[in-house]
Amino acid sequence: MILYYTLGGGKRLCDIVFAGSHDAGITGGDANVQTQDLDIFAQAKAGVRLFDLRIAGTKDSTKSSAPVTLKAFHADPKLTHLKEKKNKAVFDLGGRQTDVTTTKLPLDGAFGMRLVDMLQQAKDFVKYNTSEFLLLKFDKCTNWAIIAEICVRELGTFLFTGTGSLNEKTLDQLKKHVVVLFTPKGIDEVAGQGYLSTAGIWGCKRLEDGTGYNSGYDGLQFVGKGGTNALNGDSDIGKIASNIEKQSGLMKIGARNSAPR
Repeated sequence: MILYYTLGGGKRLCDIVFAGSHDAGITGGDANVQTQDLDIFAQAKAGVRLFDLRIAGTKDSTKSSAPVTLKAFHADPKLTHLKEKKNKAVFDLGGRQTDVTTTKLPLDGAFGMRLVDMLQQAKDFVKYNTSEFLLLKFDKCTNWAIIAEICVRELGTFLFTGTGSLNEKTLDQLKKHVVVLFTPKGIDEVAGQGYLSTAGIWGCKRLEDGTGYNSGYDGLQFVGKGGTNALNGDSDIGKIASNIEKQSGLMKIGARNSAPR
């Protein structure tokens, strides 16, 4: 198993290179939908430390009384159909009723693992591998406040809290913790309800041109996004080489312009 702590407890997050996982919770479905073979715990054992999670509400039954469950999903957000429900029972809140948004996916979309199951696996990984950390990046989600509440409840003392730039946190500071990251849309929706970095909900934003780094930002700042087009006609080896070239270029932009030294 890969242990990043062997790089040195004094290493900052911005000093190391670690693996990430796209659509980390989609472990089933058709070949054009499934993005992962391993669950969260197994991906972490394989070396993944940053998990891209997209969460939406769905019902496991067509009955009107069926509760809403929060799950990972894979689909083009522009093709999903959202429906606002008032005072609806949410399974992951113990059946408590609240306002919630459900998502209907297009035919080529799929739901994956339950949010609570993914959080439990993340917690178990750092609980039993006490030198390690995990980053859970929530993006393109609905029901942000419910997600925040569940993260705080499920992760408990393993949830990383504090203030300041995560880029400059050391492995000693991060070890035995799960870091929850919300993109700007999510932060905007939950900050007014007290879900700040001091409660364990951190921000996550992209510096488009590599400039504008702020050491006082309560969250993670990164340069660039995206990988290699899967339909570019290259072989697997060619796609890997193309992605290495692209990511190397992005890292150079960050090295030239970001503040940490």
